[in-house]
Amino acid sequence: MKLLITVFLLFSLNLRASDLRVMTFNTMCDFCKGSKLSEFDERLKSITEIVINTQADIISLQELRSVEQLNTINSSLKDYGQIVTQNLIFSYADPSILYNKKKIELMNSGQFWLGPNSGNLSFGWKLSLPRQVLWARFKYQQTEFLFMSTHIDNRLENMDGSTIMIHDFIKDIKVPIILAGDTNQTSYMPEYKRLTQGTFVNAYKIKNEFNIIGNKKQERDLCYLKKGKVFPECLVDHILFSQSHPFEVKNYTIDISRNFKETFPSDHRAIFIDIKINKLN
Repeated sequence: MKLLITVFLLFSLNLRASDLRVMTFNTMCDFCKGSKLSEFDERLKSITEIVINTQADIISLQELRSVEQLNTINSSLKDYGQIVTQNLIFSYADPSILYNKKKIELMNSGQFWLGPNSGNLSFGWKLSLPRQVLWARFKYQQTEFLFMSTHIDNRLENMDGSTIMIHDFIKDIKVPIILAGDTNQTSYMPEYKRLTQGTFVNAYKIKNEFNIIGNKKQERDLCYLKKGKVFPECLVDHILFSQSHPFEVKNYTIDISRNFKETFPSDHRAIFIDIKINKLN
């Protein structure tokens, strides 16, 4: 019955009068507390299944550690490009981007590190894992837009510094912007207000209702529990639009699917939206 419900929901959501599906998913790293290395391959299979079933056109993934882990997911997809930080010395896949090459055109892409080193490799204003923003300029039909994928650190000094850098980066951007990722900020936090005020609008706030994939057991299944047990106050994974944007949110969906052991593959839930692109006035 659970499988039938999931299939029915996926079928229904695929009958969408929309243009693009956008997804964000923090996959929980292979070395994170509560995630033994020996269990990651099993979790990665469940994560890959969620990505495949969602059929999103643009995907922001967080807490993958290397390009090899991203390759494992992408190898199960068809005609998807990937954007990841990789050079001769190391690869770093937190965050990363997957996109449907048959549907959207990549114009250009880049990245910058979040920290005091002018966009170069940094460990934050207060010591943390390296954090960065990946960006890609896409074209869908006649519409160009900037997609930003990020994982903002949970230390307050790093949140504030990241906000300044993001605002500085987008201030001269003339096309609509989508920012997707784990911000570590709930909508009632002052850090979130500094990030969004006058700059971004939240896709959830536009739609203000949501669908569920998976068998809903209790409200806290929707949540990243470190930020609370009440939805949507617990949300830290956001999809944000620039204030001036052509995006109409048709569906907002949270995937609370469990694997065969009845556990979640991550401590975060995958979120995706269906958007229709209208003409800007």
